[in-house]
Amino acid sequence: MELGIKELESIIKDGDFNSLIGEAESEYFDCKRDTYDLKNSVTKYELAKDVSAFANAGGGWILIGIETKKSAKSFYDEIIAIHPFKESVCNPEQYIDIISDWIYPKLRDIEAKWYPTKKSPSKGIFVMEVPNQPKINKPFLIKRTIQDTGKTCEVLFGYSERKQASNDPKTVVELHQILRDGLNLDKRLQSIETALQELSKLSPKINDEFYEVEKRIDAALSAVEMNEKRAMILTCYPDIPTRLNTLFSSKPESLKSILESPPKIRERGFGLRVFDKTTIIGGMFCRVAGGKRKVIDLYKDGVLIAGLEADVNF
Repeated sequence: MELGIKELESIIKDGDFNSLIGEAESEYFDCKRDTYDLKNSVTKYELAKDVSAFANAGGGWILIGIETKKSAKSFYDEIIAIHPFKESVCNPEQYIDIISDWIYPKLRDIEAKWYPTKKSPSKGIFVMEVPNQPKINKPFLIKRTIQDTGKTCEVLFGYSERKQASNDPKTVVELHQILRDGLNLDKRLQSIETALQELSKLSPKINDEFYEVEKRIDAALSAVEMNEKRAMILTCYPDIPTRLNTLFSSKPESLKSILESPPKIRERGFGLRVFDKTTIIGGMFCRVAGGKRKVIDLYKDGVLIAGLEADVNF
């Protein structure tokens, strides 16, 4: 079983590092046998890459003084030995300064600290904690500043993100794709909004008031805290009064069951799949929600409302 975050925090604070032996690294912590050589630019880059990878993901820890090897049972490396050292070996301020110089924008609340071992407090391991960073500050880029004849020019940068046990940096092609998509995102969303506004002018207005569509949309979005976010809404309703008498049935081919497992066009494509169970609300409609990013309501009178988070995060 994977070592939990709370368990790891407790081990670090308690200093019982030998209990880590046999555990595997994970997407939220990485181990290093030796300290970074902070006089070497290549190693400074490695430090910036490792730290920014956690910052671009969900945060994590880098533990220095712990040896690992490839595991035959897990995708992650396995901890095989602890190599504690004296506190004077690492200077936390030096690590923080290099991280600040090499990563843009500046990381929030990053900590670098030496922790003594429980049995021999004169030696310990060095831990860098990278908290989960605000989405608005991402991505965090690795930068390299070159000085020449008194002028400063930033000419190199890179991007890294922690994926499983890997901190592999993005290639130039991948970076170009990310930047291109980001720059064009607002234009694409504006085009979609314009097209939807034009379509709404063509749809019949008589049923909007009858079905209270806007109120139902607000209720659906509020239920998943999406009412203050940028969202894409799909709304469908019958032209004539309708009643879905079998809406709440649990039979395999019922509407309720189809909401939980709708047909799909292709793998990993856009669709109505939410991966959750349907809930009956007030005997009026069925709702299936995917966290705070997707919600689908289907009413007994035939109204279907589907809301999807459509900001830069999804």
